[in-house]
Amino acid sequence: MVPRRYPRGITRREFLYLSGAAVLAAACGPATSVTTTTAGSTSSSAGGAAGSGPEIKFREPTQSVSGDLRILLWSHFVPAHDDWFDPFAKEWGEQVGVNVTIDHINQADLPAAIAADLQSNEPQYDMYQYIAVLSQHEPSVVDMKDLVTEAESRYGQLLDLCRRSSYNPNTGKYYAYCPAWVPDPGCYRRSLWETAGKAEGPTTWDDLIEYGGKIYQDQNIQLGIGMSQEIDSNMAMRALMWSFGASIQDANEQVVINSDETIAALEYMKRLYDTAMTPEVFSWNAASNNQGLNAGQLSYILNSISAYRTAQDEGLEVADDIYFSAALA
Repeated sequence: MVPRRYPRGITRREFLYLSGAAVLAAACGPATSVTTTTAGSTSSSAGGAAGSGPEIKFREPTQSVSGDLRILLWSHFVPAHDDWFDPFAKEWGEQVGVNVTIDHINQADLPAAIAADLQSNEPQYDMYQYIAVLSQHEPSVVDMKDLVTEAESRYGQLLDLCRRSSYNPNTGKYYAYCPAWVPDPGCYRRSLWETAGKAEGPTTWDDLIEYGGKIYQDQNIQLGIGMSQEIDSNMAMRALMWSFGASIQDANEQVVINSDETIAALEYMKRLYDTAMTPEVFSWNAASNNQGLNAGQLSYILNSISAYRTAQDEGLEVADDIYFSAALA
């Protein structure tokens, strides 16, 4: 979040604090071009099987605010989120007297866009929303401690994972506000796994090789864990490393990735690829596993429920066949 002066002598941070930070708090939740929403240009809300969004509770600002608020965020994997959020932000702006503009950009392109905006002499945006931690931008953004304190006074203590994802203990600065986190369970096609003899889905990493391989061999449907330079592939690799006892660093912040446990995790992934996957996983983006599952081309993915929600919202038959599994042993 970029420091900027607003009318009547308040900063952008004070502006958000006084207004209850409604836009930022609600932002918890691909196209390569930027799409823009300004006040008055959208009026629809999310609908369909995925729901119509959370209940809105408006709170009057403690002080009069005005001016412009420009937000840059990623195009959500569930389009219904953007259909809900954009008019929500617009309506909030109309109620408090602020002109809100929202730009959506491909999730994969957002880190570079944020970096370029922050490095410019006149940043275009006041607020950024991203799906993962961007702590490298701490020197360029304002301290969100006051917002975190206010949110905790209203809603309770921040979850530890959220705090660790937005707070630097060395500087004592909240470089972001993280109101929620999202787990990535296993999402599997029950009909495929039932035919293979494992109707309740995989419970171990070995199940992916045994039953995922059987599904690929007998039903010609591959398993979908990405191995490319995108966020879901990184998440899957970390989960696999931790399961094998490996990690990137230890409790003392020493790099320990070069270990026998890491080699064992890599050797496992090689076996899984040879048994149940195809080369396309090397060029995936963060939406590829969602799209593949909903197209009926994948038997299992590691993801949040966004693929399922999109299948529901679009009325796809595959939605009734998508089930979830816990972390693999």
